[in-house]
Order: sequence, then C-alpha cells, then structure tokens
Amino acid sequence: ENGYGWIPHGSYELEALADGGSARSIRDKQAILGSLCIAPGASAKFVLSVSRPDTKRGDSLGSMNYIGLALSSCDLSEISYHSDARDNESVWALADDNDNNEERCAKVPESAEGRAWGNRDCVEFHVDRSEGVCAILRNGEAVGKLTGLPDEGELRPFAWLYNDNTTISIRDPDNLVDPNAGGELAVFE
Repeated sequence: ENGYGWIPHGSYELEALADGGSARSIRDKQAILGSLCIAPGASAKFVLSVSRPDTKRGDSLGSMNYIGLALSSCDLSEISYHSDARDNESVWALADDNDNNEERCAKVPESAEGRAWGNRDCVEFHVDRSEGVCAILRNGEAVGKLTGLPDEGELRPFAWLYNDNTTISIRDPDNLVDPNAGGELAVFE
C-alpha cells in the first residue's frame, strides 16, 4: 500500500486521519514502518509528529525516540532498544535528543526547548533518492538532513517510540490540517 498511513506491527493501534494516519504504541520500545513506499530514484515528502498525553507542544518526550526512514526489508524485530534504531544499517533517523548515527544524520540545531524535536512538533522529510539525501524541517524551518540513502531497495517512513501510550502520526505536507480547528485550517497558518 502507498499513502500516508502505517503498516500494522506489534501492539500499535492504527487510525486513519483526514490527512494521513496515526499509530498509538500500547507497549513501549517498538518500531513501525509507514505505508508510503519510496522507490530508488524517486522523491517524496511526509510529515511525522509524535505526541504523548498531557504534554505541551514542543516539550520533551523523554529521549530515545527516533523518526526517519528505513528500508522496506528492515527486520523490525531486531530493533528492541534505542541504540538498535540508531545503529541499524537499514535505518536513517533523527532522535528527539539528537543522539543520532552521525554518519547518517548530523546533530541538528535544538529548539527553544532544547530538543531536536518535541511533542507535537511537525517534522517534515523531503526525500530525494536520486541525490541520496533527505532534508529535514522542524515546524517549517530547515534544520538538517539524512545522508547516504541507498541506491537500491524501497524506503519507508520509520518510527521507534520509547514510551507506551505515545502516538506517531504521518501526514501529507501539502494537505496538513489542524484537528484542533475542526480540520479546516492548515497547521502552519
């Protein structure tokens, strides 16, 4: 399947959204892949946002959460701890605490809250497989990139969440709507 959603895995509960999909982690420390498939030579854009109940926008999620890209063939059962997400040869990801695999993602400028990204921040990924890079924007501002993307194999959005009861959403950046405004206003307006 292509599109802005998640592939069922582990104890994640999936939900369709007006502009994408969400997955809530029932049990902590699990990885999940998005349904958007990015073929060699192709380009794509998507937004990932992580949220926890009773946490303000931008606040810390507690560290050791990873979002980015992974090969479709990535064995998610091999990713049981944060260092597995950081060091897996099939994953290119940005950690909320900037504990990145620096060969694939250099540290990014931290937000005012001291995070690479935080609760409900919109982290946008612009993937260019022909160039082997992916630009990263946080709430509309360019902050870094994933590098060394492979020439072969399909890539998919990726998330590894440390805490249970955490939700990851994937959305279409050209059709973002604010669910708190009745789904009618764009997120960045």
